[in-house]
Amino acid sequence: DVTVGPPTPRVRGDLCSDAIPLTAGTAYMGTMAGAEDDYDTTCGYHYNDLIHSFTLAAASDVTLDVNAGSAYMNASIRSACTNSASQVRCVSGGPLHARVRDLAAGTYYVVLEAPRAGNYTANLTVTSPPVVPTPVTGNDACGGAVVIPPTGGYWSGTTVGMLDDYQTATCGNMAQSPDVAFRLDLPA
Repeated sequence: DVTVGPPTPRVRGDLCSDAIPLTAGTAYMGTMAGAEDDYDTTCGYHYNDLIHSFTLAAASDVTLDVNAGSAYMNASIRSACTNSASQVRCVSGGPLHARVRDLAAGTYYVVLEAPRAGNYTANLTVTSPPVVPTPVTGNDACGGAVVIPPTGGYWSGTTVGMLDDYQTATCGNMAQSPDVAFRLDLPA
C-alpha cells in the first residue's frame, strides 16, 4: 500500500534560506534530528546537515566550537551558503574547533553536518579588532627560538631559506623540510 500525503515540513535550519543565527557569547543548543543532506563540505561526507549564520560588523577573529559529546561532526564556514568554493575553513572532530583569523566584515554561514542525529552545542567567539601577528625572523634552530610568553601570541614568518634541522616530527611522518623553532616555558 502506498499513501501520498502533504509534505513533511523541514526542520529549522535545514536550508540556507532558514539558517539559524549564531550570536557571539551565547551558546546555541540544537539537534541534528530531522535534518537532511542538502549541501556538501570539503572536509566531510554526504551527511545530514543544518545551517547556521552569523554577521560581522567589522573584520574580526572568529572561533567556532561545536560539541556533540563524542559524536563526530564537520563544519564548513563560508561566505555563500550554497557555494562550497566560498569556504574559508572546514574542520572535523568530536568535539570540533575552528578558528579563522582576520575574517572580513559580512555574513557567513556554517554548514554543520553529522553522520547521525544527535544533540549539540555551538559557541561562537568574535574578537574585534583582529589580533595582528608579530613578525619573527632568525628562529631557524633552537638557539634562536622565539619565546612564547605565558599570555600566548600570534606570529608570522617563513620557513623559506631555513634549514631542515629537526627530522623527528612523528606527526609529520618524519617529514624532512625547512623548520623554525619556538620555545614555551611552563612554570608549573
